[in-house]
Amino acid sequence: MGRTYERAEVLAARFAGDLLLDEVTGGELQIPVGADVLRLVPSSDDDVVAWLDVWNSANARHLADSDTGTFDERLVARLTWDVLVDLLRGGPGDGLLRELLSFSPLTSSPAVIELLQERAHVSRRRDELADLVRRLFAAASDSGQPVARCAVHTLNLVLLHVVLSPSCSSLDVGVEDWPKLAAFWRSQLSDEDWRTLVASVHVSWDQAPAPVLGIGTAGPGTVDLSGLVCDVPLREAAMEARFTGDPAGSGFGYVLEALPPGRRDVHYARAVLELAASPVEPWVRAAHYVWWSDKFPDLVLDCLRRDVTVGAETMRELAKTPVAESSAFVVQICDRIGRGGDDPGLLDVFDGLGTPRSDHGSRVAVLDAWLRLHEQGYRHPPHRRTDLRAVLRAVDFDEIRRHRPDLVYRAGTVAHEIGLFE
Repeated sequence: MGRTYERAEVLAARFAGDLLLDEVTGGELQIPVGADVLRLVPSSDDDVVAWLDVWNSANARHLADSDTGTFDERLVARLTWDVLVDLLRGGPGDGLLRELLSFSPLTSSPAVIELLQERAHVSRRRDELADLVRRLFAAASDSGQPVARCAVHTLNLVLLHVVLSPSCSSLDVGVEDWPKLAAFWRSQLSDEDWRTLVASVHVSWDQAPAPVLGIGTAGPGTVDLSGLVCDVPLREAAMEARFTGDPAGSGFGYVLEALPPGRRDVHYARAVLELAASPVEPWVRAAHYVWWSDKFPDLVLDCLRRDVTVGAETMRELAKTPVAESSAFVVQICDRIGRGGDDPGLLDVFDGLGTPRSDHGSRVAVLDAWLRLHEQGYRHPPHRRTDLRAVLRAVDFDEIRRHRPDLVYRAGTVAHEIGLFE
């Protein structure tokens, strides 16, 4: 290596910043950034001269005057901005900018982002600079960098574009497949850098399929469903999470493995949570029953069986859905009759069912409900479609004896009371 000498003596003296440049081609420009050292490696003598010109320019612009960030952060932000502007003016190649942007994500230092935003806010050439960054991004995949540095480089170009064009679409930057690129970044960034990135950049799917990107925007209170891919089987997602070793995906996979093997999709998982696991008001859950009745009638019926808060109004709405085609729905209505609820309303729903499917379970439930009503003193008015006599005449006592022998005695007693056998 050739002789090493110190540049920018004034800054070095005032801030104890180490700026070392090797005279021979292939030497390094070293800038301390926190506990790390940013090493910029020129590829030619022309790069050395150009980089020193940029450094002297940054030196002359009073880096110490800003109250934002440390001196090292102000230095990185100033160098990044000046090199970008110099490229727009027809300066030498993008080697220095590529080195600057391949070091670490810009979001790892909020001060650097803030300083770049300040410069962009007062710039009259923001649109031109954004177009330049877009072109640099398009060429970034051919830079021949190591994978990890390529990930940081492409990420920082996207961040620079968002700084220059707040609330821009990912398509504006040239990102055709945002989820794929985000997965690439996730695989190469440290956990800390990834968490900082996710917390710093707001991704909105209001204009799906391409997200809108913003920096410093408060995150949404709920999930943006417009860009959610709901048709990916959770089994495939779990296999992918296991393959990639993604801890977040593996965590979700562990929770969702409890779903039935044939029902491992995000729609079913959402339905289970809303119907069985969310502590909400009864009227909210009632709306959920109606909402999911078309897609998962079996799940709705299973949850109704355990939910004693569901009344006649909800059952009336469910009677208009595919849920009502099941004999289990008849059982749910009958199980609520004669138990202190809205019996006239429930009987109205029962009368309006037409001819639902019938099996031994529903026949037992109907008999039990009509016996309870009679035992409580209720007498069916003439307008009711099914009265107690009709139910008793249709009973197959041999079948009832096999499933509910206790009902045989009660039915016989009531039959004698109403004179059915006289």
